Amino acid sequence: MALNAYGYCMSTGRRLTSDEMISAAINHTISRHSQHRFVDWEMVRNEEIPYSNVEEFKSLNPECCKVGMVPDNAPPGPDEFLQSVSGNRSDVVNLNFQERTRQPDEKIKSKSVTQQYIITNCGRAWQPW
Repeated sequence: MALNAYGYCMSTGRRLTSDEMISAAINHTISRHSQHRFVDWEMVRNEEIPYSNVEEFKSLNPECCKVGMVPDNAPPGPDEFLQSVSGNRSDVVNLNFQERTRQPDEKIKSKSVTQQYIITNCGRAWQPW
């Protein structure tokens, strides 16, 4: 249990680096596909323009990623101590990036998005908030 609380991954025999945690969060983000939004009471499909890989994500969002604390405005998450000793919480990754969508009129729009991910000891990203 002490090794879990330290962030040790039993299957790899080591703790993840900050870069590995950030890559896990980015990969989780780019795995999402198109989404639906409501405009004028009608459902309109906006095609999300995905990032092709971690390198593209980082190059287009150079100050995107930080490993560390949960932001003050985040809703309460699961019990941190229990998550840490079970290996389900090594650290938190904060991503700030541009979400790009192609509108029905073919215009491309982007908006700033902030997401937080908990990273497990072995590199799975998840969002409790």
